[in-house]
Amino acid sequence: LEAAAQNIGQSINCIEAAEQCVMPNDEMYCAIYDAGAKTDRFISGDGFTLPDDYDPTQRVWYLETKNSGKYKSIYQDAVSNNYYVTVTRPIYKNGEFIGVVARDIIIE
Repeated sequence: LEAAAQNIGQSINCIEAAEQCVMPNDEMYCAIYDAGAKTDRFISGDGFTLPDDYDPTQRVWYLETKNSGKYKSIYQDAVSNNYYVTVTRPIYKNGEFIGVVARDIIIE
């Protein structure tokens, strides 16, 4: 995650870089708000589409990562009933926080 966050932050086009980091069928996702590029985007490897009323920038995993530099939590998925660990890292561009890269890891 650390390398992905650095690669995205160092790219001229953060959205394109995030799309390249998040592979299909992967449990990695990015929530990017790049004020300089006026871009707001959620990218998910597993094809998850956000409901209209879901704002990732207001979620605890995003806010904790923004404020403390990382976040880790265990949760049970409501659909599959599987347990996951979520880990995150912040994305910085030119020293400015622009988003979060995260991965959900299934616990078997």
